[in-house]
Amino acid sequence: MGGQWQTLEATGDPLLSSGFNKIAIVSLHERAAREAAAQIEKLTLANVIVVTDHAAGEGTASAASADVILFVWGATKHAAYRAFDKVRDRLEYVQGTGSASIVRALERRAGKPTH
Repeated sequence: MGGQWQTLEATGDPLLSSGFNKIAIVSLHERAAREAAAQIEKLTLANVIVVTDHAAGEGTASAASADVILFVWGATKHAAYRAFDKVRDRLEYVQGTGSASIVRALERRAGKPTH
């Protein structure tokens, strides 16, 4: 699942300069999501929340206010997806379900130009 992670200073990763203050991970695979959250917090200094809701609720409402929502589409329910109808521009789809896939999705989002 996990791998060896280096600190931002050691890798020159651009995530710190992304300006993300709050990042949400939406997944039913809580272990992988929490592992990714720990790594992302080290790489970005952002507040990272993990949402494991099956449908819209407090967790998805909090996630909707995040700068980026890492949506693990292979490990979520459609009802949870519908909670983000009004914030699709902040959704980043995660291909895969492991922690490395979640971190890669954030790296992909950080590399996208802002509108």
